[in-house]
Amino acid sequence: MQKNFHDAFHRHYHDAELLFQNGRWANADHLYGLCAECGLKAILITQGVSSNADHDIGDRTYKKHINTLWNEYHSFMQKGRVYLIPAANPFDTWQVDQRYAGKNDITEQTARDHGTAVKAIANIINQAELDGVL
Repeated sequence: MQKNFHDAFHRHYHDAELLFQNGRWANADHLYGLCAECGLKAILITQGVSSNADHDIGDRTYKKHINTLWNEYHSFMQKGRVYLIPAANPFDTWQVDQRYAGKNDITEQTARDHGTAVKAIANIINQAELDGVL
């Protein structure tokens, strides 16, 4: 199966927003993290980060989850590239293992904050689409 980070970004974002609107904070938050990760990986590949035959990230520096990928992406984009995100990492405490957490462990505010961060990524995805990069 080939990776399609661009498509996964849109799919996870749509589902996260539906979950958030229905008060499902834990699952919305988990998908916001996956969504953000997919969005940044989609941009990284268009900006020259190596990918393999399955369209997965080839460079281990960027083959990470969003809690650490955010910082790596930001450093990469500081080298004169155009799809910038804020330096402060809003996902620094997000963990992929939170999928095992109890539903009350993730608050509405946590999910809201991560949803806001994903909107910043959606802006650069939209710009890359307009630029014909994605």
